[in-house]
Amino acid sequence: MTVAPGRPSPPGLAARGIRPVVPSGAARGLWRLLPFPAAAAPAVGVLCAYEVSPRDVAVFGVFVALTVTLPGALLWRAAHRGPRLLAEDLAAGTAVGYAMQVLTYIPARAAGAPLLVLVPPALTLAAFTAVPALRRHWRAPARDGAAPLWWSWSLTGLFGIVLAWSGAGFLRAHGLSWPGDARPFADMPFQLALAAELKHHLPPAEPTVLGMPLLYHWFVYPHLAASSWVTGIELEIIVHRLAVPPMAGVLVVLVAVTARRLTGLWWTGPVAAGISFLVVAPNPLAWSTGLVPSGALLDGTLWVSPTQTFGAVTSCLAVLVLVGLLRGGGGRAEWVLLLVALAVTMGAKSTYLPLIAAGLATVVAAHLVFLRRLHRPAVLALGLTAACALFAQLVLFGGARLGMAPEPLASATKALVAGRVVPAWTDPSPALSITMGVIMLVSWACVWSGVLGLAARVPTAGGKAEEAGGGPAAGVRATADRTPEGPGGSGPPGPPRPAVPQAPVLMVLGMGAAALPAVLLFGHPGGSEYFFLQAARPFLSLAAACGLATLLTAARPAARTRWWLAGAVCAGAALAAAVRVAGGVLGDLAGGAAVEPLAVGRDPGARFTHLVVPYLALACAVVLCAAGVTVACRRLGAPRGLPMALVIALVTGLGLVTAPERALLAYEMWPLAGPAGSVPRGAREAGRWLRDHSRPDDVVATNAHCAVPGTARCDNRHFWVSGLSERRVLVEGWGYSAGAHARVGDVTTHAITSLPFWDRRRLADNDAVFRVPTAAGVRRLRERYGVRWLFVDTRYGRPSPPLDGFAVFRYRSGVCAVYEIR
Repeated sequence: MTVAPGRPSPPGLAARGIRPVVPSGAARGLWRLLPFPAAAAPAVGVLCAYEVSPRDVAVFGVFVALTVTLPGALLWRAAHRGPRLLAEDLAAGTAVGYAMQVLTYIPARAAGAPLLVLVPPALTLAAFTAVPALRRHWRAPARDGAAPLWWSWSLTGLFGIVLAWSGAGFLRAHGLSWPGDARPFADMPFQLALAAELKHHLPPAEPTVLGMPLLYHWFVYPHLAASSWVTGIELEIIVHRLAVPPMAGVLVVLVAVTARRLTGLWWTGPVAAGISFLVVAPNPLAWSTGLVPSGALLDGTLWVSPTQTFGAVTSCLAVLVLVGLLRGGGGRAEWVLLLVALAVTMGAKSTYLPLIAAGLATVVAAHLVFLRRLHRPAVLALGLTAACALFAQLVLFGGARLGMAPEPLASATKALVAGRVVPAWTDPSPALSITMGVIMLVSWACVWSGVLGLAARVPTAGGKAEEAGGGPAAGVRATADRTPEGPGGSGPPGPPRPAVPQAPVLMVLGMGAAALPAVLLFGHPGGSEYFFLQAARPFLSLAAACGLATLLTAARPAARTRWWLAGAVCAGAALAAAVRVAGGVLGDLAGGAAVEPLAVGRDPGARFTHLVVPYLALACAVVLCAAGVTVACRRLGAPRGLPMALVIALVTGLGLVTAPERALLAYEMWPLAGPAGSVPRGAREAGRWLRDHSRPDDVVATNAHCAVPGTARCDNRHFWVSGLSERRVLVEGWGYSAGAHARVGDVTTHAITSLPFWDRRRLADNDAVFRVPTAAGVRRLRERYGVRWLFVDTRYGRPSPPLDGFAVFRYRSGVCAVYEIR
């Protein structure tokens, strides 16, 4: 018989000779470690189910553990003071290991010896083994309170949901063999081509347009390239399968541990991570699956944009370090950690450093205005961030804006087009765009409504009302001292200082507040302004968790309140579903008013009604429910902070019903995301043959420029020749290049993907060899451009006369043929 530890034995057991069995310390330790392998199980299962061999999974796992996680965790323990959790050490250590690998691969690749990337982790492990002062970091650190099992298992479950929902649709649409790889999303061959470029060259250049520098955030690709060099695994398997799951797991844990650092409360970790990944904008529209973009991570973005995922990991590491530094803790080692995290973030994704700078500027401004003093750690961190951002803009991005430009409400216009409120490639009326912008802001406010708790006034434990978050557990500092006057602080006291949130809370709040106007005021041809919103999701979720902690900590509600909050979340989801169903029923009764606005004709008033009325109905329902909750809580004598917490839970739940629907839609639509037949049968075999029989510096010419052959409008996003062959191409696809971004005049995707190539002479010299080849034309490619290989896709036409008389035929697979110019 087993008795739970800490509980008294049932009476009579000792008399009957039955002794309670209490798990030993080792058994309890093993039980607490169980969530870690449990988290790895779904990742291994998903990868093996989608064409990855168990050997490749095991080799990559060992590679990450020995060269990224283990040395990074040791460095994190040595630099980061104070007690902490094992989960924090592993997650933050993996992020540190990523940063170390990127910063060491760059000089190793530049020196022509990429395997030198193994030297720093090996030296780190040796130093922490040989040096007595460092050897102690191998042992388990002083614990900051053992993590509750429900905390660990909730994060394990969340990681499984994130991996399954984000990857299932993407993975089945991006197979590792034909025909599963026949229609990839346009970004994936581009990601593969960039990873191949960093595998073989540094400094990097545009792999699909010879001679053009790579003005892009490319710091994730050294990790992908190093992984391929060390493990020998195909780069395509790493990009499409293996690289993302570890990053996703690290991101989930970093958000959770940062929330606990901010609030001191365990439950805020899963709440912040859950809001960040699962909650999307509410959708009361019966004719749309989700009109308002909310930067959700469950639609495959984790896989499609490794730059965004990697940037999220490194920026969360920077924020976690900043939480301690802004509170006045930490030493030189933590400042070095911050500098490393910022340096890698600057090249990982260009959206993160501006947000960090905005958050730090918020801290500095708030302390100057309200407390009349300078927050020196924030000023120093802001200086480091500004220096990294300036270096990135001038050196990595060459001073180019890369398509990002002031374009108010461009994101609203794109949402109207994507939601079929207005026809494609038309400009909606200003009133409709403004209305859509307001709907977007209100919808985003619903997702992160918890931030309102930071501004509430609730009674403290002593019964005195003060600014929300007066308790230390909420991460808010109540400052009510008086400012001394006169020399040396003598003289009559000055006015009381207002209470302001602690610096770390102000920072994450400022980061989120800066992202929302950025989305609405800027535009990009590829819709990249939405990455500001996605970049801010973890930090807005942290601020929302802090707001909820403020209300619940100061009000000190009863233990059963957790069930009330869960019920409020479920009620919000049910309310959104009810409004949507009612709208569909009423629309059917009214003669089909529930259909999409494009089906109602050209009447702008009817389109406006279709768009606005469902949101107004949902808003009215929320107001009525909020009023009812408030009145009920007052009559029951609930603490003052509890009604607002319940309303916040209700509003947050509005988006839960949309998340599974959008995940299901992504699962169904991913196989249709790419153009049909964009990658032909035999392309992989021909590309890899060319890679294995050529030198990394060899240049390839191809006749394939359009994503789909034989179409009236040429989609210039063709990248798979460079990606599969791992070689630079004279001119293949140019839609994502810096040259295209510099030449497109507006921010519509249509404009940049149909932009013709600007160097007409180069394109003419290239295409002439594949249409009517001549000895002079082939010699021109060889002497003027350095072309050594010709890659022919016969779907774009067959050379006449045949190329065999002017170049040496080397390989054929399907419709692809490879020729060598000698």
